[in-house]
Amino acid sequence: MKLRCIVVCSLLFLCIVSIASAEETYEKDNLLYVDYEVPNDYYIVSVNLDNIDANFNSTTVLDAFGKEYFIYVNNTKSRGWWVYDVTLVYPNGTSESYTISDLQPIAFDTDIKIQYYYSEASASDFNLDVDVYVGILPLSATFENIGLFGEVVVFDNVQSSCDNYFDIKVTYVDAEEYEEIQGSSITDYFSSFDELFSWAWSSILSFVEKVPGVGPYLSDSLEISVLIIDDVFFYFNLFFVEYLETTILTIEFFILSASIIKTQKDDNIFVIIDTILSTHKNVIEFVFKIAVGSVSIFIDIIKMIAAMVSSIKPL
Repeated sequence: MKLRCIVVCSLLFLCIVSIASAEETYEKDNLLYVDYEVPNDYYIVSVNLDNIDANFNSTTVLDAFGKEYFIYVNNTKSRGWWVYDVTLVYPNGTSESYTISDLQPIAFDTDIKIQYYYSEASASDFNLDVDVYVGILPLSATFENIGLFGEVVVFDNVQSSCDNYFDIKVTYVDAEEYEEIQGSSITDYFSSFDELFSWAWSSILSFVEKVPGVGPYLSDSLEISVLIIDDVFFYFNLFFVEYLETTILTIEFFILSASIIKTQKDDNIFVIIDTILSTHKNVIEFVFKIAVGSVSIFIDIIKMIAAMVSSIKPL
């Protein structure tokens, strides 16, 4: 995650604006069905269906003052894979669908976050549940909080049903707060740089995936490259910064042990010295090549993303 922040930070200079949140919530647990109408002069802006056990079908009807949006979420879990089919039916009868999947072998349940933008301490889950973020205008379904891009749709009534028990959290605001939401920039939806960079990274991957033919492969390659670099930086910092003395002693122990094992009875002291020096050289070259290769991949990723940003500017 830290490396992703560095990549995005190299390309974007964003300022987070803190806004005073005056939202209120309606919350209820262990439900199979709920029908909630917001008080007068208030507007529902987001709905969470939390703690749903695997393999379920849920239906949520969001009533925008006479215009109904139907959101269907079907989940299946098999061998640690969580698969979600998300369908949105608009008031005019047209529909859109997304299918997303993720490997979460230790997750227990699902949280569905519809038109989510208020910040929460989601890190406390420790991957014990799968968060599914559903946007409405336009429809989006992701496993990461990517914020809102389009219009914020407000509702006066929500009905949700599911064949597994769920907890509901309905967030609603007054007219003044709604005007602030409409007039806020995208950065207002995030309370920390981690959330902002999570959104930016997800947006970049989403853009790459849309490249015809090779998009999904490019996206996977980008994620794999970042994971490799992230691990290299982590272990380099761990072994050569935080525990440098321990690392040096360990390396020296193995070098001397290998030199002694390779030494023949009739070898003189100079052969042993030569073996020790050549082994040191090989170790240093190995560490250097890994560091240079990681930096090279890192720079290539930045150049690629910069080129993408530059290419879509006229659009």
